[in-house]
Amino acid sequence: MTEGDRDSVEKTVRDTRRATRRKHNPEEKIRIVLEGLRGEQSIAELCRREGINSNLYYRWSKELLEAGNGWSNDAPPFKRTHSNACGRFPPNFAFCAAQPMA
Repeated sequence: MTEGDRDSVEKTVRDTRRATRRKHNPEEKIRIVLEGLRGEQSIAELCRREGINSNLYYRWSKELLEAGNGWSNDAPPFKRTHSNACGRFPPNFAFCAAQPMA
């Protein structure tokens, strides 16, 4: 294999990985983290079901839990897309599917 062929193969692999990377919207992240916090199943089972790495779950969980501890409106925990119409969460915590926690 020549150097040019190897570079071409590596570029193809990089491009494929970028194209297949999943993007999770803020509502999905919050739903997944809240399911984990309920404790009805293990985090490992939840992550397997959702198809995410447990490290990603814990990163989202940390961001979400820190949202009420000093995040400014300029730096929301995920990406601000909706308002906090229900008023049950910190003013800078925004998402659209407010579900009552049991």
